[in-house]
Amino acid sequence: MTIISMSIVALAASCVATLGASAAAVEKDPRVSLVTEKVSFADLNLDEVAGAQALYARIKAAASSVCYAAVSDYSDRRAWNACYGKALGEAVAKINRPQLMAVYLASLKPPRQG
Repeated sequence: MTIISMSIVALAASCVATLGASAAAVEKDPRVSLVTEKVSFADLNLDEVAGAQALYARIKAAASSVCYAAVSDYSDRRAWNACYGKALGEAVAKINRPQLMAVYLASLKPPRQG
C-alpha cells in the first residue's frame, strides 16, 4: 500500500525556525503542534492524468483538514493559506511524480480571463 504522511507544524514553528532553531528543537517545543494525516494512493495510476488529479484532490482534502487542526486562530486566513500552500507543495514534492507535479503546477496558474 502506498501512503504519504502529511505533517504540518503549526505556524509558530516556522517563526521559531526562522530565528535559527533547528527543526528537531522546533518539534520538541511545547508551543508547537504537529498534525499529520495519511493519504493513500495505492489504488491510483499516477502515470495517468486522472490518477494524478484524484490524488491531488485527496492531498487538498488532507491539507485542508491538517491546516484547520494546526492553525488555532480560524480568523487568520493568511496563516491558514500559508499552511495549506506549504502542505500541498511538500506533499507533491515528496511523492515526486511528473503527472502529479503537472496537476499541481496547473492549479497554481491564475484562471484565464476572456
